[in-house]
Amino acid sequence: MINGFTEWATTERLIQKSSLDQLKDRCLAIDAESHIHKILTADAKEPLLPALGGTPFNIENTIDEQIKQFEDANIKPFFIFHGISAIGENKKLVTSEHLAKKIDEAWDLYNASNPDQAVAAFGTACTFDSEHIYRYVQSIFHRKNVPFLVAPYSAYAQIAYLENEKIVDAIQGPSELLAFNTQRVILDVDFEKKTFSWVTRQSCIDSLAVGNVALWNEAALLAGSNLLQTLPQLENDATPARSPKIKAAADLLKRMNMTGHTICLQYQDEPLNRQFDYLNNFRKAQMSLKHHVITTYEGEMVVLERGSMPNDVHAFIGQRLPDEIYYYVSRGVVGTRVLSWRTSGLILEKPPVDGGQSITYQTLVKDKMVPQRVKSLALLSQSLHRFYQHNDVNLRVFFQPQDAPPRKLNVNDGGADIKASVSTWHVSKDAVVSRMKAVKTTEPSLYFAIESLTSSDFAKSTITPKQSSTKPMADSTQIQSNALWRYLQLHDYITRKDHTLSPVGKTLHIAYKTALSKGLKPEDFSEPLLLGIELLRLKVLNYDNLFPVPPYHGAPFRGSDVDQRNTLLVSRVACLGRLKHKPIGYTGPLSRHLLGYKSLICLARQSQRDMLDMNLATMFLDGDVDRNIPEKALKDIGFSLPYLQDNDCGLGIAVKHYLDELSAAEDPTSKDARATIKDKGRTSWFPHVVDYAESLSYAFSLWDAMYTAVQEAPAELVEASQKEEWKSVDAWLKNRR
Repeated sequence: MINGFTEWATTERLIQKSSLDQLKDRCLAIDAESHIHKILTADAKEPLLPALGGTPFNIENTIDEQIKQFEDANIKPFFIFHGISAIGENKKLVTSEHLAKKIDEAWDLYNASNPDQAVAAFGTACTFDSEHIYRYVQSIFHRKNVPFLVAPYSAYAQIAYLENEKIVDAIQGPSELLAFNTQRVILDVDFEKKTFSWVTRQSCIDSLAVGNVALWNEAALLAGSNLLQTLPQLENDATPARSPKIKAAADLLKRMNMTGHTICLQYQDEPLNRQFDYLNNFRKAQMSLKHHVITTYEGEMVVLERGSMPNDVHAFIGQRLPDEIYYYVSRGVVGTRVLSWRTSGLILEKPPVDGGQSITYQTLVKDKMVPQRVKSLALLSQSLHRFYQHNDVNLRVFFQPQDAPPRKLNVNDGGADIKASVSTWHVSKDAVVSRMKAVKTTEPSLYFAIESLTSSDFAKSTITPKQSSTKPMADSTQIQSNALWRYLQLHDYITRKDHTLSPVGKTLHIAYKTALSKGLKPEDFSEPLLLGIELLRLKVLNYDNLFPVPPYHGAPFRGSDVDQRNTLLVSRVACLGRLKHKPIGYTGPLSRHLLGYKSLICLARQSQRDMLDMNLATMFLDGDVDRNIPEKALKDIGFSLPYLQDNDCGLGIAVKHYLDELSAAEDPTSKDARATIKDKGRTSWFPHVVDYAESLSYAFSLWDAMYTAVQEAPAELVEASQKEEWKSVDAWLKNRR
């Protein structure tokens, strides 16, 4: 939302209301980001979402209700998502840092035993780190046959195009849409009152800028929005009767009789303007309003107002990718994270939901995760124009000074033959289906991909280099399986030479076998256990104090030092899984310590999905997959691959609270003590968990699987001393379940 717009437009009486009947049988293009933000910040929001991380427990139910409301009103919604990041990245960083401070304040209130105030404070930051939710929502839309489109870059530009070309009947979204060439924007729909509020762009231009379109656009930018942060000189206005930012920006332009660009030039040497690189970002935002890239109704990528566009469009949009990529992006098949890094040449690392203040998190971001990110970038680059193979990507992190030089990742040195290394995976549909029957599974998954290769004969048969006679893959099961095998090989779970499981792959297989023997289903253990192996590789799945400075509260505190240490490790393993919770906001104890650990898991999870996305993208680009696959099948493939949904730390908190309370009991191993505490957990501490005892059982089964894998792991993955630590924790846990 443009800062101050609602206040100003309401005062000027520009916002009008109409009956919802006027939208009957109409197609309404909706900005998905603002729509999801309304869900996250509505009266029925889940205020503790920033304290748990992950996705809201009630989001699918909320979407179901909204779909029914649209159906009852005979309105056809068409959701438009932002695509590859082009502008506003610095604004996103500033916003993330601002919300991180709010969350930090909420934790201070919680630690000071002010729970009600803490909940309210957490509730002011529910949109923090919400980008991971968008793709999960796309998967919900796909399952429920709700049409959506991911724009090549800005959803605002795409929505403006849809309105101007009369592809849709009306558009809904934030006031940023009024900075583009739109006519009428619906700001809100009230299904209860059966009305909608709207405003015309021309009325805004006439009222604020006396008909001057350029002045309106510049005021909208300088006021601050999702397009650009607020001009620092407006942010620091100390006058008693402060005008809404949008009006203050227009007044500044009129008073100084300057263009927005000239004002930015005048203030370019001010400290905050330099820090935010404001002049350069203003130029980019201004040009992007006029010359953004959209996808036409026919599927062509077009630059708006091409006749007057400058030669350096890439400077404010990013480098061009093959049109084919934009098509897969538009259907939600391929994620945009790595694509954004590649086109901009920059990874801008924002703080995680816990604040990212620990040396553990910062070391992962700036060092340990880099090789995996380089692999994903190198894999993509080798299927693109040679330009990308000679241009590097930089890493800039939120915890380093603004003037510190970014780290060069040396992408083109880090993956010399990475694409060639996975070029021997063209396993036929018949071979995949036959092996699935042997493994007794009905769908491709991480479990199937690992279990299938336990047969050395089958593993050897999967060595299938591309031949002139090789047909492109057309079956979704075949495509998913080959994508999973390629991904697992790149992460060293499968050997390149003979496609058998590597020592780490065998360790994962042991974990999977154990989980299966405990009665868990592959969909409940495949992702968590692989993430557990990844955390072992990163040397963070242990009971060390990973968050010493500043200390994160919420670690185990009852019982002896041994009790606390053991509880911590079991709770961290539990964080790998998800808490089965009723579709309602969370009520229960919190732990910033486990939230911080959740952030470590999230880094590993994102890296896995990035690699999967780039494997899928390169399979398309290299012609390994039939380009005529139906749209529904394409979406099925993209949304069926793992690591789509982010983790929360709810299950870890549930386990930690149980073991902590048990350690305070007179006899922690007695059957009565365990039953009493489980009953308290069900009735008092975690009232909205579907089945508290079952959740604990699930977490302990994950522990069994990880413990067995650790004991059999190669020395380069788990040292002997660490195996002994896990053994002592397992013995301690046996009589506390």
